[in-house]
Amino acid sequence: MKKKICSLINPDSISYLDLAVIGLIIIGFWLFFIHPDIMETSNHSYLFLESVISGNVRSFYKTVELHDNALYYMNGAYYNIFVYAVFALWQLPVSLVEQLFSLSMNETFYFIWSKALCAILYCMCAVLVYKICLSLKIAEKRAAFAAFAFLLNPVAFFSPMIMGQYDSLCLFLMLASFFYFAKGDLLRFSVIAGIAILCKYFAFFIFLPLLLLMEKRVVNLMKFLLCASFPLILTSILLPSANSPHFGEMIVRMLLPRAGLIPLFPALFLLVCVWSYLKKPDNMSPQHGLHLSFVVFALLFLLIESHPQWYILLIPFLIITVFSQRNLQLFFYLGALLSVFFFIHIFIVFPGHFELNLLGFGILRLFHVPNITGREYVRVLQHFNFSESFKLISEAAFRTVLFVITVVYLPFNKGVSLADKGHFVNPKSAKRAIWFVFIFGTGFWLLAIIPGLFLPV
Repeated sequence: MKKKICSLINPDSISYLDLAVIGLIIIGFWLFFIHPDIMETSNHSYLFLESVISGNVRSFYKTVELHDNALYYMNGAYYNIFVYAVFALWQLPVSLVEQLFSLSMNETFYFIWSKALCAILYCMCAVLVYKICLSLKIAEKRAAFAAFAFLLNPVAFFSPMIMGQYDSLCLFLMLASFFYFAKGDLLRFSVIAGIAILCKYFAFFIFLPLLLLMEKRVVNLMKFLLCASFPLILTSILLPSANSPHFGEMIVRMLLPRAGLIPLFPALFLLVCVWSYLKKPDNMSPQHGLHLSFVVFALLFLLIESHPQWYILLIPFLIITVFSQRNLQLFFYLGALLSVFFFIHIFIVFPGHFELNLLGFGILRLFHVPNITGREYVRVLQHFNFSESFKLISEAAFRTVLFVITVVYLPFNKGVSLADKGHFVNPKSAKRAIWFVFIFGTGFWLLAIIPGLFLPV
């Protein structure tokens, strides 16, 4: 009996109690918070499913644009058809039940159901983090802690569990692609990376350097580039979106600095690609690919104006890099700071977007809970008149901490990082620290928005 209790609450490893608490937290955030972005993606995907059933797939993007329906959405269908197809397939069982029992379509249920896919993919990403750690020869217990740290990282948690963004789909494919890279399987690496690019063009920024790092023969490079390009070419031919150029132009504008003088990220990305190609194969290891991916995404989010949900793409590469080093102590302090500055930044740059308004679209709306749904909440941070300089300061604070983590944990000096001059944190302390970072960061977000429940509108 004592042995069973110890396995339930083991302080030296990830226990069943930890998993149960994480499960309850994930279920709670999944059900209660819904952002309008996943609402639009859900409804666009429902329209795609209807267009497939009716045989009018070719007119899907036009149907969305005309908005000749009562569904909620403010924007056109900007994503590649693959994204809508994945969500439509996920919605198919719900649609079949509706048809079978002659039920009317319930938008709110579809919102929650669609967000469930984002949450499940997020958990599957944690599994891939664990598997990647093992493939990089990281000890099993430490690999489990890395997956645990990713799952409870407030910056990563924000995208699928608070907003309900589909970026977890892109990340899942990116991590699956990197898993095959670590195994040396360039064909599967390229094909899965090509599918990830359908979700977010950012996936290309790690695919190309990794390919150049592993393969030097021009003919093979062209072959794998074609494999990665094929999904985008195919979907663009089968069902082109009139909104794709607009979306592509938006990404290009974000890659350029505010001053518009020197395109810093494209220039540095080119240097990274050159370094990758010139790196001798006999000196290459999967760890180089990990560090390269971390560097590319760190540069990307340090140098461009980005949306908060995109940072999830960086976090697993940051976490695995950190946990491949000996010393974790400094990361826990910096991770807590990074989380708080992240939420301060999004509160200031996107005032009123990520507050109690998210509470009115989830399960409480589904059951028409009085005094919760159908009312306007005070968006606390929206009432502060932040100056442009304050916005820049909040952005600089977040990016400064990210820069420090990058510099401290990248093994610049013969495979040894600056962090490894410190001491090792034992598993018991590490688990406590991971929980602390999550509670400190996510708790800060909750404490900032909860006053809106009690303030008069």
